[in-house]
Parts: sequence; C-alpha cells; structure tokens
Amino acid sequence: AGAAAMPPASMTALANLLTEGALYMSMALSRFEEANAALETAGRLHASRGAGADADFARTLHTRGKVARYRGQMGEAGEYLGKALEARRQLAKREEQHQWDVASTLHEVGVLRLKQCDIDAARALLTES
Repeated sequence: AGAAAMPPASMTALANLLTEGALYMSMALSRFEEANAALETAGRLHASRGAGADADFARTLHTRGKVARYRGQMGEAGEYLGKALEARRQLAKREEQHQWDVASTLHEVGVLRLKQCDIDAARALLTES
C-alpha cells in the first residue's frame, strides 16, 4: 500500500509528526542525520498529497533549513529557509495569524546570515523579524 494509499489527512499528520520528531532529534539529541532523513520523508509525504504552500509544508521547509544549518550545510539551509519564507509570506497575505511564522523564518534566515558573516543582511533580517 504505502504512502500513496494513505488519505491526505493521514499523510499530513505523519509528515507533521516526522517534522516535530526531527526538530527534537536535532536540538535535544544532536542526531542531525537522522533528523534530516525524517525531514526528507516528511517532505515527500507533503509532496505526494499534492498540497501547495500550506502551513504544515512551510513548517517542514523551515525545520529542514534549521537542521541543515545545524549540520553545517549553509547553502542547503538557505534554500529551504527561502522556500519556507516564500510560502509563509503567501500564507500571511491570506491570514494574519501567519505573520508570526514569517517572523520566525526571518529570524532563522538572519541567524544563518550571521553564521555566514554577512552582518548587514543579518541585521536587516533580524530587525524585520
């Protein structure tokens, strides 16, 4: 059967569980590669349900970017955080409640730029967040 046979709501729930578990694995246990594998699976689940930019998928993208930064993969981190920021900004245009998510991703991109020694960009992003 596999993921293709799962109802979309179940795929979303599983992807969200994998995303939250990956965040815990990376932050509390420093299990970065396992967290990355869980996030790859979560991303595939989101993609297979055919959803566009929704809050759940944006959270997975944000978390993938954060974990990539923890792993020292700054280019990958920028890629995922950029996608998360774009998705979250689109969501915030429709529902104001997503402004907090935009701020969170702006903060994370600011931290990334700080780690890359781009102080001016980091300051601008952190101020905007």
